[in-house]
Amino acid sequence: MSLTWSAWAQDRDAPVRRYSPPARVAWTLTVLTDGKVADTFSGNTAVGQSATVTRQWNVSHPVGCEGAQTRPVAFARTITLSPLGVDSHQVIGFSVDTQDTIDDNTPLTVRSDGCILPPTPRTITAHHPEWDIASGQSDTWTIVPKHPTLAYQLAAHVAASASASASASASASASASASASASASASASASAAVSSSSAASGPVPR
Repeated sequence: MSLTWSAWAQDRDAPVRRYSPPARVAWTLTVLTDGKVADTFSGNTAVGQSATVTRQWNVSHPVGCEGAQTRPVAFARTITLSPLGVDSHQVIGFSVDTQDTIDDNTPLTVRSDGCILPPTPRTITAHHPEWDIASGQSDTWTIVPKHPTLAYQLAAHVAASASASASASASASASASASASASASASASASAAVSSSSAASGPVPR
């Protein structure tokens, strides 16, 4: 059995932000528990698409009389992150959904006979409908305030799109080709000038 905590972040007074669909968005989401890094997710996601990642792990606690035994408890964390778009000020909007499991760090329950009861993990469900991050910056969303604290830190920047990269590459290639052509033309002109000079400097008449 697990305890469930639900959280929704929403600013009802915030103005409706208009986004334009540009390039892809590179992002890194860091999970902080009591201020310490617990997990990190990263990706490069197109606007209007979503990325979902799930991590699973086990946590062992001493249980039984005098804590002579340990019992593993299964934990899981699923993050779904969707870039909504980028406005004219290079502010990136994200929608984030998470289902997280955290360890309850309250003191373990010890019975009168010295036997330890295993702690109950906490299941966290949270949703942020519009998390705005300035490109190249980061922001922190506190989901659980204590026992332990749980916060997500999101950093993001606008990445070049595949078409933009291809266009830049083609432009660079065309520029290099034009430069090479100009260099070859200049070389040919210089060669012709030398040849003409040699022909003009024949034997001096006596």
